[in-house]
Amino acid sequence: MTADGQRTGRLPVITAISPDPRRAGAVRVEVDRAPFASISQEAVTAQALAAGRELDENLRERLGLEADVEAAFRTALRALERRSFGRADLGRRLRRKGHAPEAVESALQRAVALRLLDDEAFAVNYVETRSSRGRGPVRLTRDLLAMGIDRRLIDRAVTA
Repeated sequence: MTADGQRTGRLPVITAISPDPRRAGAVRVEVDRAPFASISQEAVTAQALAAGRELDENLRERLGLEADVEAAFRTALRALERRSFGRADLGRRLRRKGHAPEAVESALQRAVALRLLDDEAFAVNYVETRSSRGRGPVRLTRDLLAMGIDRRLIDRAVTA
């Protein structure tokens, strides 16, 4: 070790895993006493992370992807707090904000699993609110198709 506590000639080591005070459900991972990533608790369990574990290149890449997924999921949550989205539309928004395609897909799957994202419920709600404002079925169908909603879901929502 050097005088400042850094290891020399060895792999970096996970020095701490603690709850992220800024993100409920997220965990902060420190490597060689420096912040490395904020990831989900599930990722900590799945990767069998513990303080003292060496961080080889493979694990570094996996944790980087987990951090990207967590960031994409947090961006999705912020968007969903403001309004509802269809899956494809939210995916486009996340990619436009610079999240990697793999991270976007994982974040969307997580949102669906938590029932925060539901194309059918979105389509029904969209049709109900917009038809009360005078939009007809053709316009509603066109709008929902542009948002990436499946045609069968649109047909059910419009005819309900």
